[in-house]
Amino acid sequence: MTASITPVSQHDGTTITRAAAGERMMMDGGTAPLATVLQKLADRAEFAKDAVAFGRPIGAGTFSVDSGGSNSSFTVRIGSISALVLYRNAGYKVFAYAGGTIGASKISGGGNLANSDWYYVYAYDNAGALDFEISTTEPAANGCTKNGDTTRIYIGCFPTLSTGAPVPLRKVGNRVVYNFAGSAVADTRVLNAGNATSNTAVDLAGLVPSHTQLATVRAEAVSTTGSANNYAFLRTEGESGADEIAIPVPSINAASTTQVLDIITDADQDVAYRVSNFTSSPTLTLSVHGFYE
Repeated sequence: MTASITPVSQHDGTTITRAAAGERMMMDGGTAPLATVLQKLADRAEFAKDAVAFGRPIGAGTFSVDSGGSNSSFTVRIGSISALVLYRNAGYKVFAYAGGTIGASKISGGGNLANSDWYYVYAYDNAGALDFEISTTEPAANGCTKNGDTTRIYIGCFPTLSTGAPVPLRKVGNRVVYNFAGSAVADTRVLNAGNATSNTAVDLAGLVPSHTQLATVRAEAVSTTGSANNYAFLRTEGESGADEIAIPVPSINAASTTQVLDIITDADQDVAYRVSNFTSSPTLTLSVHGFYE
């Protein structure tokens, strides 16, 4: 006759005791029941498994998309991974990866990249081998697994242009930066010479994914007058606090000020801008430099 041990993911920190030499060992009785020892060991093993499963890959933490790609031919580079725990068929397995590239053959469901969409790269256990998937399904709220599928571990993401071509970028750790030199100017620009004098929303969702609200933008304010200093202002859309990011513009016609700065977006990846109106309003051009995950 047997009895099951149901592990509980916990580590209570207590010392595990066993019967001393010469003492009688019993499963459920005696000074140190064996069932208690086995339960504690099973609990701690489950705790250790949960601590590493469904976590971010351990390794170089690099991910990039090459410039010059199209909707049907592109290169995604995944850096080396020293340890990655993946789940399949009620079991867990640790994988390592030397680093390499994937492309259109990994698009979930086949076909080409869609226009103006977000794609997310996941690692998974494919019949015992490490494999990758490119999907339009965003990560779950934990930021580690695919939404609705805990067999997939999140690696990185990229957006596509109106042509379906991926925007080139590079990720190191949780920091993502777009490759300006490998893109057209308009590919990462979200506001061109805006001159609104009251807070006006700017949508960054095409270049900032929905699972983050921390963006890096490049802001260029240009003066349109030589008679007064002016300012461009940035803030999180919907916030009403008194403080905001102020970008000064000197009182020289066509003078400009450029800043690269981090800003929190609202839940829809919007920020708000406005410009001052001392004699003549300046203009503000915004580009998304990257984002944090």
